[in-house]
Amino acid sequence: MKPFRKFLRLILILLFLCVISSPVYSQLLTIDEIKITHKDTKSFDDDVLISALGIKKSDVYKPKLLSDNIYKLRKFYFDKGFFDSKIDTNVKYNLKDEEVYIEIFIKENKHYKIDSLIYTGLDSLPAKIQKSLSKIKKIKSNDFYDKLLVLQQTNTIIDMLQNNGYMNARLKEDSSTVVTKYSLSASDRLTVTLNFQGADTIFYFGKTKIEIKENKYGVDKELFKTEITYNEGDIYSKEKKLESDGNMAKIAIVQTSRITPSEINNGKVDFTATIILNKKIEISPFGNAVYIDNIFYLGGGVQYINKYFLGGGKILNLSFDGLFHSLTINRVEFTGSITKPHIFNNDSYLTNKVTIGLYNETNSKNYYLGNLTSYLQAFRNYTFYNNASVDLTEELLRIKYDTTTGNPMTMLNTILSLTVVHDNTNSPASPSRPERRHRPRVRHGCGTRRRRRRVWRHGRVRDCADRAVGSRVPG
Repeated sequence: MKPFRKFLRLILILLFLCVISSPVYSQLLTIDEIKITHKDTKSFDDDVLISALGIKKSDVYKPKLLSDNIYKLRKFYFDKGFFDSKIDTNVKYNLKDEEVYIEIFIKENKHYKIDSLIYTGLDSLPAKIQKSLSKIKKIKSNDFYDKLLVLQQTNTIIDMLQNNGYMNARLKEDSSTVVTKYSLSASDRLTVTLNFQGADTIFYFGKTKIEIKENKYGVDKELFKTEITYNEGDIYSKEKKLESDGNMAKIAIVQTSRITPSEINNGKVDFTATIILNKKIEISPFGNAVYIDNIFYLGGGVQYINKYFLGGGKILNLSFDGLFHSLTINRVEFTGSITKPHIFNNDSYLTNKVTIGLYNETNSKNYYLGNLTSYLQAFRNYTFYNNASVDLTEELLRIKYDTTTGNPMTMLNTILSLTVVHDNTNSPASPSRPERRHRPRVRHGCGTRRRRRRVWRHGRVRDCADRAVGSRVPG
């Protein structure tokens, strides 16, 4: 019994010493400085390393978080080819100022290079595909190892194979990427082996069945068949399948769509497109606070959207909007528009919009009637410009003055405009495909008082007077 008591007493003493010797603080400490000291080479800027670390100056100091993030920094170096890097930390506490000072010591050691990059499972590919593969293999011998670049090249190869009929092409699950270092301690060379499977069988598109879940609105299945970009008997292409899936998803009445294989017979794959519908009717109130001609307006309105108006994917949009500054200065507007897709092809849209407005301004009442017809064409292929629209606007504006400062005036304007949109490409020599999962925004140009206000709201003021062709008729 006595030895046990002595042992217990010793344990309690050690615990007490550990507690009093460790930094004790009840307040929250903030990080005053993060300093990085390189013991040999420096391959990355300190800002890059601190970003990879995941903590920054003025953050609340948490010892466990620092430990976890040091692991992230080690992984960052490992993934960049510094397999033998060493990272240590030194933390100094300033309890008086409630701050900590963190110093990180990094020794990179060897930066490993790829001596050879081996691909397995691709030997049975025909010469045409092998030639295409050679063009997309960007990693060369003597390049520094970078896990991200290897992963990008792997995904590029798999995408290319799956777009050429090899639907099941992928990396092996048990040995996808194998990195082998040479046994010589002084060597900085390694071999990277990418093991593929499923690149031995070509598949073809079969039939595609449309399945609409809870089709309570009677949506026509033919609407979705027009969005399919492949034909039965075509060589399977993952890109075409995803493009067809995206085309269906952009229809307003669709909440989600997913094309999945349902049956395979002799290399021919049948698919099922599962469609889940949105609510057909959407009524949304909204509020507005906006400056127009240096006058502050406050108001709101309500919007009604019918996402399957009279079938065929047409959209009906009705909106009532009121803005108030005072009893004598205010604005009321009603708009109604119908958008019809598939005018000439799957990427064309026609919108007709009617606007009726009453704008009470200082010493005048403005009565507005406008009609806008807009045709939008999205470009499917790789182009610098992603879509273009042609807008025809007819406006009738009646200005009635409240005093003798002027006679009533009627203006009739007709505006024809062309808009070309460049979305997400920075170089015409290297264009990118437009985002296929989003409906192109119909550009209405400018010209009406209402649109001028909307353009002002988005910080893009344009004067369309030089494009207007019309006449003024005194009232």
